[in-house]
Amino acid sequence: MKTADHTGGVLANFAARLKSLVGDPCSGRPFVCTGSPLACRVFIVGQNPARETANFWRYWSDDDGMNRAAWRERYLAKNALSPTRKRIERLADLISAPVLETNIWCVEAGSGKHLTRADRSTAVFEMLLEQIRPAVVVAHGSKSISLLDQLSTGAQVIAVPHLSGLGSPKGFGWNDERLQQLAARVNGAVS
Repeated sequence: MKTADHTGGVLANFAARLKSLVGDPCSGRPFVCTGSPLACRVFIVGQNPARETANFWRYWSDDDGMNRAAWRERYLAKNALSPTRKRIERLADLISAPVLETNIWCVEAGSGKHLTRADRSTAVFEMLLEQIRPAVVVAHGSKSISLLDQLSTGAQVIAVPHLSGLGSPKGFGWNDERLQQLAARVNGAVS
């Protein structure tokens, strides 16, 4: 998604700042979006990516931003869609504004408990918030909600149970109707 405000030099500067934090190659997943992350008005934020993909920079262009379709193709070649990934993708599809999917920690691990202290750095997430300044942040799960409670984002934060369903209140389960309701809430906040 090219726009006059988010091409070439601006994306190259953004990428340089991100590379200073994650390196190149980058084995983690700082975020997923379509095109320029700088155009994203909504963040969907979890704890950490659960599944491994390939070097993040393989899907990046300083002219166009992120090639989400190529990233997804590679992801599906290596992984089945988890219930969490299905719900994130469905929610992103229901939201009318450009969405950036990210996590408070960008290191890939099946569970946050497998991350080292260094892996739990929020520097990448905080840089994304500072650089992009989303209007709405959907925080799913206790770790992302807790961090966002401590940060001054300028965004409307919508805290919800983890999209995996883990830690959800008794009797609560994610289904398409609940995702549609959440998307309607996000869309109302963005407009």
